Amino acid sequence: MSKKILPLFFYLLLHTFASFSQVDPFIGTWQIEDNKAEIKFILQVAAPEKGLLYPAHITIQCDSFIADYELLLVKKSIRELSISKNKFSRTEKPFSIAKPLFFINGTFDLSRNLKGQPTLNLQRIQIK
Repeated sequence: MSKKILPLFFYLLLHTFASFSQVDPFIGTWQIEDNKAEIKFILQVAAPEKGLLYPAHITIQCDSFIADYELLLVKKSIRELSISKNKFSRTEKPFSIAKPLFFINGTFDLSRNLKGQPTLNLQRIQIK
């Protein structure tokens, strides 16, 4: 009986260590608010598929304008997510922007501020 318990113990021990492994730092809700300009930008990043493709949702609010966009982020490195060309407009109220997703390009860079809190910075790519 003790020969069966020892492998079971090691299996449970390894399973416990795996469950305490680090959670993906990109997953979650990131937001920026500027109360003075009345602008709110919310980025929601879902769990990755195959550890590489992150489905995301962006909400932009400025005065009475509200827009929702779906996009796909691609893991470029341990600190960067690249914004793919797969972007779709879900809603835009009270008006629509011509080519609204053209300006959403570049990479999101994960770093920490002086207090040690994670921050996500947009590094835009200039388009000719």
